[in-house]
Amino acid sequence: MRKRSSLSVKVLALVLCPLAFQLVFLVWIAKLERDADQQLSMSLHAEKISETINRLSSDIFDFAALCNTENAMNTLGSDAAFYDLQQKIANHYEELRNLTKDNEDVRVIVEGSEAAMHRMVDTSQKLKATENTEKDHQYRKVLWRSFRADLKNVLYGGLAEVAKGQKKFAQSSAEAQLSLRAFSQNVAMSGALVTICFAAIIAVYFLKNVTNRLKVLNDNAGRLAAGAPLSPKLPGNDDIAFLDATFHEMAAALQESARKEQAVVDNARDFICSLDKSGRFTSANPACRQLLGLGPDEILGTHLADYLADDRSVAQTFMKDLIKAGQMDNVGLSLRRHDGVTLQTIWSSHWSEERTSASCIVHDISEQHAAQQLRRELVAMITHDLRTPLTTLNNVFTLLQRGEHCKMDEEGERITSMATRQVEKMANLVNDLLDIDKINSGQMHVDISKVLLDECFGACSENLKILARDKQVTLEFVSTTLMVLGEEEKIDRILTNLVANAIKFSPKGGTISVDVIDKDGLAYISVEDQGPGIPSDQFQTIFERFRQSDSSHSSMGSGLGLAICKAFVEVQNGKIWVESSSDKGTKFMFTLPLVVTVEPG
Repeated sequence: MRKRSSLSVKVLALVLCPLAFQLVFLVWIAKLERDADQQLSMSLHAEKISETINRLSSDIFDFAALCNTENAMNTLGSDAAFYDLQQKIANHYEELRNLTKDNEDVRVIVEGSEAAMHRMVDTSQKLKATENTEKDHQYRKVLWRSFRADLKNVLYGGLAEVAKGQKKFAQSSAEAQLSLRAFSQNVAMSGALVTICFAAIIAVYFLKNVTNRLKVLNDNAGRLAAGAPLSPKLPGNDDIAFLDATFHEMAAALQESARKEQAVVDNARDFICSLDKSGRFTSANPACRQLLGLGPDEILGTHLADYLADDRSVAQTFMKDLIKAGQMDNVGLSLRRHDGVTLQTIWSSHWSEERTSASCIVHDISEQHAAQQLRRELVAMITHDLRTPLTTLNNVFTLLQRGEHCKMDEEGERITSMATRQVEKMANLVNDLLDIDKINSGQMHVDISKVLLDECFGACSENLKILARDKQVTLEFVSTTLMVLGEEEKIDRILTNLVANAIKFSPKGGTISVDVIDKDGLAYISVEDQGPGIPSDQFQTIFERFRQSDSSHSSMGSGLGLAICKAFVEVQNGKIWVESSSDKGTKFMFTLPLVVTVEPG
């Protein structure tokens, strides 16, 4: 696998290539400028040597003029200008030595000239010390000949040629320096022009390449949206090629996902469809044939109202509510199948403003609806067929217990009492079934009034005292003056169910405490036993219908008592929960709103 080259690397190369060219030209220009500065320095140096030699020659001429005659020689010792001039000449030679220390040939000429000058000074000193007599005439003549020879050597020797040569070299160096600077300017202008052109060519090529490849990506995006085949993958291994390869992989994944999604929709048992703003079908899955008796092609373009068993205005109301809410779940609609059969359906719908269409999932609940109807009929039958004989049996056992028609021994009274409790238990079970049916159908109503809790406690204690005595359990009801807002009959049922459960689970000799406190405008009523407790993982499920505690000490029951308690508490604007531990038993608590009392002003 080739290593992917980053697009940023190419951009960096695009920037660095012109910069490299520019750097080469800058180095070249810097060299030319350095050469020009060197030529200028050499020109100035040669010019300084030439000027120093000229000043030296001028001073030597002045020195020769002072020493040119016998009279001048006679006054030489008293002439201060001679010594000043001699010092100036010595300074010129010193400067020339410093200027020519790196030029061996010129330095030799300067040193020779300086030696000749020293001999001239020595000769002048000898001439001054020798008297101008007949005896010393010949000697002085020789000295004068030596003086003039050295003067000629100094004035017309190699030093004059050096001055001319340095002057000429200074002029040529200045011309070379000007030429180099002019050439440097041309190189700078040419380099800038070449760099600009080179950068423009690379930029045009790079941008054209990138633009064309991005056009392919944009075209592929349009093809993907339209469902058309994508263009072939881009060659190369840069970021754009990598992005295009990723785009192809994404497109393949989307196509596979769409295929699977379509397969799920096509094979779904629920009817899945789309509706436009007016309520007409724009898509449908094959499940519509099983639900409506028509295929997808047959219902496309038809209106939802065409299949409603209700009035057509229901379809308009449904679409208006859906568009306004955006999401609607569990909406019940009655549909009429192609063969005339009425179906009960539940619709879960979502409205999309972007697509201006609704996506709907329709679930057929006709069988569940029929089962619920059958259950309601069964409950009605049970309540009608069982309540009458149970009432008759209860009346018979009541008459027997009174002894008005016959006398029974102790065993008969015991059996009669036990039979009475079983009849009451059966009657309570029938009432529980009726209440559960009302809860499921949403027909549970409550008549709110002021209820004195102490009366409810008393009624509960009276109803369950025999059961508590048989189980050898003590009932302790707190005395209270609190009044709550609720329905007395339902509060009695709540207390009776909770205390009866507590009696079932309490050990012999145990105590059941019923207490109440007021807090934040609510009455907190608790029923606490000393039984084995309830596992914490059952705290939430214990209130579900047909649920019973897993405790080994539990007795069999219908599993409806706590569910009815929860429904009765909630319908009276309260809450119910359980607290339990293995060493402290179980405590059921529920709240009811207190009656607000206004203090007299």
